[in-house]
Amino acid sequence: MFSTVFSQIGDIWVSLCALSFSKFIASGAFVLFAFLFGCALKPVIIGLVALMIIDLLTGIGSSFVRGEAIESRRMLKSATKLVVYGLFLSAGHITSGIVPEAGFIDTAVASFLAITEFVSIIENIGKMGFAIPQKLLNQLTDLKGKRIN
Repeated sequence: MFSTVFSQIGDIWVSLCALSFSKFIASGAFVLFAFLFGCALKPVIIGLVALMIIDLLTGIGSSFVRGEAIESRRMLKSATKLVVYGLFLSAGHITSGIVPEAGFIDTAVASFLAITEFVSIIENIGKMGFAIPQKLLNQLTDLKGKRIN
């Protein structure tokens, strides 16, 4: 009888510790996210992830239409791109916080990344055989390539 009670108390203790550890990890991740990106960039991050998913899906579609093999190496590139874009966006946000005169940097970085993904989506749609607005694609490509002096 006592062994069953002690066993149940032990199980409860293990569950509480696991729950506390999970909350600790989640709160640490939230604090890290808030530091790296700030609350204002949350919609930007959601939008960029959505664009990256659309780019991935249109890339898979264009490969399928052209009869190309879909390789895991190319899929890994999308995952790597997510990390690199996150670091780039975070660096822009932190720089904007450190240098008040450079408050435009996080917006510029987010704009560049969004335009890059949008251009890739348009190109993928064109590779699938659909008509694409070439003038828009040219203007976006030019905008992406312009330097800030």
